[in-house]
Amino acid sequence: MDKFDPVRFKLLPTHPVSIPRSASNPIFLVLLVTVAAIASGVHLLFQSASAQNQPVAQQSLTKQRLDPQNPIDRDLPSGGQARPPRDPRGPGTPGGGQRRPPRDPRGPGTPGGGNLYEDILNQLREENRIGVRGGNICAIAPPARLMGIGSAIWHDRPLFIWQGAAVRIELVASGSEEVLWSKNLTANDTTAVYQGEALQPAQRYEWRLYRSDKDFDIVLFRILPKQERDRITAQLNQLQTEGDTVEQIALKRANYFAEQRLWADALQEIYAVANPSEQLKKLGQEITNYLCG
Repeated sequence: MDKFDPVRFKLLPTHPVSIPRSASNPIFLVLLVTVAAIASGVHLLFQSASAQNQPVAQQSLTKQRLDPQNPIDRDLPSGGQARPPRDPRGPGTPGGGQRRPPRDPRGPGTPGGGNLYEDILNQLREENRIGVRGGNICAIAPPARLMGIGSAIWHDRPLFIWQGAAVRIELVASGSEEVLWSKNLTANDTTAVYQGEALQPAQRYEWRLYRSDKDFDIVLFRILPKQERDRITAQLNQLQTEGDTVEQIALKRANYFAEQRLWADALQEIYAVANPSEQLKKLGQEITNYLCG
């Protein structure tokens, strides 16, 4: 029997098998046919597996990205990338925090907005208070002692509110030691209205509350920019309706400021009523107690 030459025998299914004339041994022919069949079967097996596996992998990947039943996929655009996170503060909030959705300023209850007493308190209870430091004085406003509301106020002649015995209050421009306004206090004083020149929009200030001649607290605040103040002024002018009393107007304005999270301004509206009802007095007291609680 001739020696087997692998170069002369090509076992691909698309080429004929070349058999030398001298290879007439039956056992040799059977072995040759068997090897050719095995090689052809292996080739077809790999082709079938490749054709089946590729679409399965692609289908699985597509399903992972675009499955509408998956809560994560519902938030994905067509490209499969997550959207950028939202700004938790939101645009256009005057005090620096996030604005609440507007409420009905009148609501059910007493005609003329009597329901607003409780409505304002409910909004306040949603806020997180800033812890009171040690000492016998609590500077309440401006700005209000609440977390995440910013330091801006609307009033350009603010009302200063505190709890505890103080001897003097001063107002200075931030970064300056020039005193713009000051007032000596009695032991029973807990409020003081600024009586100097109107404070400037977008400017920062600090007020100092003295326990004694050399011991005082410093509180920083700023006035809203002119454009924002003008927008709020226009909206405040729309709140008043014919027949409203002074207290009803003050409640509407206080509620508006509460919705904007401008709590120092809301308090100033409540305290500005010359002859408040017992309910309004209680409202102002509950707000100040909450802020220093």
